[in-house]
Amino acid sequence: MPIRALVVALLLMLAAADQARGQLDPEFDGVWDGAIDVVAVYGLRRPSAVLPGHESPVPLQIRVRGQAVTVWSGNQRLRPVSGFRIEKHDAAAVIVAAAETTTWIETWQISVTKTETDKLLVYLWRVVNNTQLHPNRDGSRFAWGGVGELVRSGSAE
Repeated sequence: MPIRALVVALLLMLAAADQARGQLDPEFDGVWDGAIDVVAVYGLRRPSAVLPGHESPVPLQIRVRGQAVTVWSGNQRLRPVSGFRIEKHDAAAVIVAAAETTTWIETWQISVTKTETDKLLVYLWRVVNNTQLHPNRDGSRFAWGGVGELVRSGSAE
């Protein structure tokens, strides 16, 4: 009996290791679709002003092809001045963008980790300082964040 239990335990460990390999898959290329729930808002009375027309949950699509990344919310492409770039770390990645003009400072960070080969856990946050507006005015300085899951729906051609 103890040997049978040992064999069963060993088989379960091998099955778990095989499943973990899928979670550690470093491949991010593809189109990732889903939605994120707004979990944090600072400095905005109208959170939908961050992505006009979208209340929580916010539709999100991330397209990755090598180092090229585009991000969409519904039919609106999110276009920070610098564009998005991706830094991959095994089964996790950080997608970032930053912009600065004489009146506008903005950063975007999207942290993702694979929970399955074709599923991502995602946390997106955006921080803005609109320096031309008075600090007490709604939207002059704000932060906004959302979390959710995305599923790979195809390839990014």
